[in-house]
Amino acid sequence: MSGIRKLQGNSQLRKLAGLWLTAALLAWSICGAAGAVFAQGRAEEKLSKLERHLGVKRSELIAKDDVSDLPVSPVAEDNVAGATQSFFNSASALPNIHGETSVENFWGRQNNLSHTHESASGFREFLGQWYWANFHYRDLEVENGLFHDAGAAYRNYDLWPRNGVETGIDAVRVAFHSSHGRMSNNVFLTSMGAKSYYGEWDARSDWMALGGNWNGSGDERLRYMFWDTCNSVMRSGGNNPWSTWATRSKGIRFVFGYETTSIDSPHYGWYFWEEWAKGKTFRDAFFDASWRISHSQTPALVAFGATSSEASYRRDNERYLYPEAVANNWAAWSWCVSHNIYSNFKVSLAEALANGSRVSRIEVTGRGNSNKEVVEIADAFGIQLPDESAIKSRPANIKLVRTDALTLVVEKSGAFELLLNHKQEEAESNTVLSDESLVARAEQMIDQLSFIKKQELRAGVIRDLNENAGADGFEGEERVTEKTVVFDQTINGAPFIDPEAGHLEITFSARTGQVKRVRNSLKAIKVEVSDDVAAAVQVKSYEQARQAALAEFERATGGNAAAVSSTEIIEDSEAVGYQMIDGQATLVYRAHLRSSAYPGMRPFQAIIPLVK
Repeated sequence: MSGIRKLQGNSQLRKLAGLWLTAALLAWSICGAAGAVFAQGRAEEKLSKLERHLGVKRSELIAKDDVSDLPVSPVAEDNVAGATQSFFNSASALPNIHGETSVENFWGRQNNLSHTHESASGFREFLGQWYWANFHYRDLEVENGLFHDAGAAYRNYDLWPRNGVETGIDAVRVAFHSSHGRMSNNVFLTSMGAKSYYGEWDARSDWMALGGNWNGSGDERLRYMFWDTCNSVMRSGGNNPWSTWATRSKGIRFVFGYETTSIDSPHYGWYFWEEWAKGKTFRDAFFDASWRISHSQTPALVAFGATSSEASYRRDNERYLYPEAVANNWAAWSWCVSHNIYSNFKVSLAEALANGSRVSRIEVTGRGNSNKEVVEIADAFGIQLPDESAIKSRPANIKLVRTDALTLVVEKSGAFELLLNHKQEEAESNTVLSDESLVARAEQMIDQLSFIKKQELRAGVIRDLNENAGADGFEGEERVTEKTVVFDQTINGAPFIDPEAGHLEITFSARTGQVKRVRNSLKAIKVEVSDDVAAAVQVKSYEQARQAALAEFERATGGNAAAVSSTEIIEDSEAVGYQMIDGQATLVYRAHLRSSAYPGMRPFQAIIPLVK
């Protein structure tokens, strides 16, 4: 009997245990469901905030498989069904699409440059994926006959046959020139690598006829001119883009250049096309390429047309290289300039050095644009991808996802952009929103848009997109159309000063406040900071860094005595912060240098690592 009771007891225990397990499983299931509901609620809240901040609907965030509207190449005829390509209808053995010139050696007349050949090569190599260049001249091959079409002197050399190929800027649809440049009373002058037959070392705008013969119009080929120089499209100092370039326009559609000086960099040519490959207009691609090179220069461009509205529409919307000539009655120009938001946000050089010396270890997690990484970013912003086939590969190693509301673009560095597709027209009567109000709005969006969490950010600068238009004897009023709030990533209080890394940028319509673009180049960083003086990292002093920068400038000039003896560090160009070097966040000193002996010279950028 006792044995029976024991078995019965075990049976009861098993029943009780079964009931307990069932209850536990039920409780776990309820908790799990509650947790899932909570997580779903958090995700729902996040998406709702994104919808509100970006002005998009969730139904518009489904990836589109059909992206047939993306350009095949930059050339207009390649993107129009049934268009006939007539590039070879000339004496030239090449397609007459593009040609590039660059000068680095100035034979002691000016300080030498270091990166103009690479800049021009980048421009050529991108277009070379489809079309051979008519010419790609360097140094001694570059003289002003390639640019001049002065009928009075019978110098129509800007479309000239050489060995069966037509050369000169009017032999091609788009030309790119990288060198020194300067403006004098609405006349642009750029330095050549060789002296002309007539003894001149410069090409000058008042001897040019862009897109046609001196007394003609549209009877030659140039439609787009890129001046990778200083001071080539100016609106300050009594200069005016219409007076400088519309008077020289014989069919050209665009001139690209700089209001200010522009640093010597190898990236201008390639970066322009890389930005264009993201689906941007020529205007946005040009300005964003310059921004990736330096935040302290002012890119500018001017477009032409028969009316103000035609010129303005072309300036803001054109994205293909068209062959058709346009009238020069009106010019419409744009430029980008940045300014500090608050003076107290600027970290002093001494403070940045002190903060940097206390950072004992920095670990950077590298990112790229593999399909897996693109899916991760898309998911964070509520973009629904049916599968990886919705991720499109573009030229320049770009990955892209299109939806009805926006385009996600991811670069090979892992930096990405959200380009909003809506184009809400601004009412002319609307007043420009204040910097302070847009910074406050942007600060509310940081958590949703930063993607990489647990990083320190501070508001740094605002970049303004400005515009104006004019004609003979008339100039409109300047207006700002966009404002971009830029947050800098910081490491122990010292900011990233690398223009390509460590920033979150939110672009607003200047009057409506509508978000137009988001760019994220933040880095995933883990930092160890030590207050132990004995463990402090040894860094160069401010004076040691300056001397190293001066030595770099001397080497870059080839020891040019006149340049070295008149070297100066450009005011407000010095900064201490972090730059990505070989995949590592490196504390550096940065300065721009020039020689006062050579007016119009491009600044030299020195970047000096500070950790010994």
